[in-house]
Amino acid sequence: EAECAALSQISTKIEIVIQFLEDLCVFVHKPVVVFEDNQTCIHMAPAEVDKAKTKHVSLKYQNVKDAVQRKMIELKYCPSEDIVADILTKALGSEKHYQIMEKLGLVEM
Repeated sequence: EAECAALSQISTKIEIVIQFLEDLCVFVHKPVVVFEDNQTCIHMAPAEVDKAKTKHVSLKYQNVKDAVQRKMIELKYCPSEDIVADILTKALGSEKHYQIMEKLGLVEM
């Protein structure tokens, strides 16, 4: 549920940035690709999920569904081990930390 809530927030922010850039006459290639490692969140976007168990999530997630339907964003699966933002958001072991640093082109000083 937390990842779906975060995805909902980011989709709203992406739409705000797109609108801002378009107001400045900057071309924005749409849909903006959002990489997600939670397949449940990805599968909820195009689906009509009305089950009692996920209804509270569905209400929060409606703006993601709308953004996907309007082709503002596209959700793509990215395995957890390939999510480089983890270096900024999670406490990682040294091996994982250095793997992500390498992917980002960062070097030790």
